[in-house]
Amino acid sequence: MRDELLEDNMFETVDHACALIEARCQRCNEEQPYGAPSWLSLNQYARQWA
Repeated sequence: MRDELLEDNMFETVDHACALIEARCQRCNEEQPYGAPSWLSLNQYARQWA
């Protein structure tokens, strides 16, 4: 997260930082596929095992 978000952005306020961090977490959990297993997002993988 530091390389992708914190070092690449200048935050205007704490609220601005929180909004960008929340958006990144949402993207990682819902959209961003990972290499294992089966190129699923974290939430898709968790739903498989629920």
